[in-house]
Amino acid sequence: MLACLGAVPFVVHLAGGWDAAAAVLPATHFQTFSEGFGEYPALKAGGYFLATMMLLMGIQSMYQKFYSARSPRDARTAVAIWIVGRSWSRCW
Repeated sequence: MLACLGAVPFVVHLAGGWDAAAAVLPATHFQTFSEGFGEYPALKAGGYFLATMMLLMGIQSMYQKFYSARSPRDARTAVAIWIVGRSWSRCW
């Protein structure tokens, strides 16, 4: 994951920079929510977020991984990163 995040600046640079990408891609690629999200896009995004949180309640293996952390601080960090990662993946 770190390698992918670290590669992004290099890829953007090799592609000609952010301005070159903005000139080639349609403006809809830079919107926070697509038009397909309907009349209330933030509400729909919130629904995806809540669905992800409800899914967490049913995944027992995640609880096992969180409880096997070395310290409570590591467990809290893992949960926070997992929530952000799952929420981010639902938006794309």
